[in-house]
Amino acid sequence: MSSDDTQNETSETTLSIGAVSQATGIPAETLRTWERRYGFPAPDRTFGGHRAYRLETVERLRLINLALDQGHRPGQVVGEPVETLEKMLEVTDTTYVEDFEIKKPMRIEDPASQINIWLEAARNYDADLLERTLTRAWYMMGPMTFLDIYIARFLDAIGEQWERGELTVAQEHFASERLRDFLSSHWRPISDRSQGARVLCATLPGEQHALGLHMAALVMALAGCRIIFLGANTPVEDIINSSEELEGIRVILISLSKASNKLLNREMLERLRAEIDPSLSLVVGGDGAPFGVEGVTTLEDLRGLEKYIPRFFENT
Repeated sequence: MSSDDTQNETSETTLSIGAVSQATGIPAETLRTWERRYGFPAPDRTFGGHRAYRLETVERLRLINLALDQGHRPGQVVGEPVETLEKMLEVTDTTYVEDFEIKKPMRIEDPASQINIWLEAARNYDADLLERTLTRAWYMMGPMTFLDIYIARFLDAIGEQWERGELTVAQEHFASERLRDFLSSHWRPISDRSQGARVLCATLPGEQHALGLHMAALVMALAGCRIIFLGANTPVEDIINSSEELEGIRVILISLSKASNKLLNREMLERLRAEIDPSLSLVVGGDGAPFGVEGVTTLEDLRGLEKYIPRFFENT
C-alpha cells in the first residue's frame, strides 16, 4: 500500500486516495494524473503529507465518471464544476418511464418517481431493474443524498405499502435483501482497504432489522473507518466480548429500528455502557434509539453520523 493510501490524520471528514478510488472506480494513478494535468481533484494534505479528499470531491468525481461513460473526453469534463457536469448529464430515463407508464419525463432528481420504480421492481421481483436503477441513483446523487433521501424514503414506502397490503411479506423481503446486498457490496471493499478508526457495528438482541446498520456502515467506510460488522440480533455479551478481544476498536455503533422496544433498548445500552471499556465511544442511531442514556451518544440521522465521524479519528 502506498503512503497516499494511509488514512489521513486530520480531524475533518476526508478520504484517502485509496478510499476515493474504491468509491468512484477511478484508479488512484488516474486521480494523480488528473491532479497534475487538470488541477482536479485538488486534495488537502495531512500533517504527514498524505492526500485527503473531501466527501464532495467524491460526488463530483462520480459525475465526471458518468460523463466519460457517455463519450466525453477527460479534457472536457475533469475540473468542470458540478453545475456544468449536471447540465451535460441532464437526460431522462425514457425506458424506465415507458415501462411503468409514467406520463411525464422522470429526472433522477425526483425521489418519488424513482421510488415508485423501485417499488414496482419489488412487486415484480425484478432484481436486474432494481440493481440497475439503484446503481444509477448512487452515481448520480452521491452517497449522502442517495442514502439520506432516496433509500430512507424507499424503506419508509416499503413499510407503508406492506402495512396497507400493497406489498406481500415475500416482496418486502426480496427488496430488503437486494438492498442489503447492494449496500454491503459498496461498503465492504472500501472498509477492507481502510487504515482508519476501527468501528464495531451491531444491533441489539431482538432487533432483526440491519439495513440501517448497513447504511451507517457505508457512511463510515466512505469516511475512512474500518468496519467490524456483527449484524442483527447480536447478544450484548457478544458485543462486549468482541470489543475486548478485537484490537483497535474505538467505537461501538448500534442501530435500532422503530420496531424495537425503546425501554428494553435503554436497559441493554445501560448494561453495555457499564461493561465495556470506558475509553470506547458508544454511539446509537435509528428510530428506536433512546435519548438521554448516560455515556451514550444518540444520533438522529445519517447526517448527524457524518458530522460525528471526525471524532472517531481523534488520537488515532
